[in-house]
Amino acid sequence: MGSFLAHIFGADARTGIAMFQAITSGVARSSVLRAAAEAALKSDLLEYFEAIVLFIKPAVKARNDMAHHIWGTCEELPKALLLTDPKVWAYYSLATIEMSEDMMRNPTAYRSAPGEEVTIFAPPFPLDQVAVYVERDFRNVTAIALTGARFLNYLSLMARWPNNVGLHRLLLDEPLFQKALSQSNRARNKTAAPP
Repeated sequence: MGSFLAHIFGADARTGIAMFQAITSGVARSSVLRAAAEAALKSDLLEYFEAIVLFIKPAVKARNDMAHHIWGTCEELPKALLLTDPKVWAYYSLATIEMSEDMMRNPTAYRSAPGEEVTIFAPPFPLDQVAVYVERDFRNVTAIALTGARFLNYLSLMARWPNNVGLHRLLLDEPLFQKALSQSNRARNKTAAPP
């Protein structure tokens, strides 16, 4: 995204990239990028930009989940990585602590028979809150990201040389871009339509 800003800022590229890199919030970065695109791009290129953003959205979400969620493994799925939201893990940890405290206060409730030792166990983890990633998932996310980067590169060049028909053709001939552009146009028309 920084190289895209460099192209649309032109002479002010270093300043623009430095400012963009200083922003640590993903939401703020997206807002700045969108505002820059709206200010610098002609309507057709802005339409392309919106289609590219829509195209890369699944990869951006997956990247954020992968970077900010908690990873795990299990013996039952040796070729997979498991992922859960830190909030889910925090509430699970709290439930485990509360159960442990309850065991200490009321150990007889945790014996399967009178006189037996207390069985220490944890509450069941909410498996519906666990995502399972296999190699194919990582390949798909990588493919989307790389394809989106190629689309963004074309758009960056078009922003610098807007009358270069060959650049427009390169992007418009991409079937995945055509699909994203069509979806973006449908979404825009849906929100623009009166109730």
